[in-house]
Amino acid sequence: MTNFSTIKKLFHITESNGFADSEMEAVKNIFGALPEVFVDYYTELGKIQNLNHTQDLLIVPERFQ
Repeated sequence: MTNFSTIKKLFHITESNGFADSEMEAVKNIFGALPEVFVDYYTELGKIQNLNHTQDLLIVPERFQ
């Protein structure tokens, strides 16, 4: 698993809040194999709005086409 401790420290994140494996399966079904860091980020930090909606929006799994 990728270490996101620096990001967590910068944004004062104390708990993981990401997408479930089942939600990530939809993305994997579209694109096939995904980079490990991508999956790790989405499953650990993907639902944290103050991090992912600061400048650009993180695309949520159900919006991938």
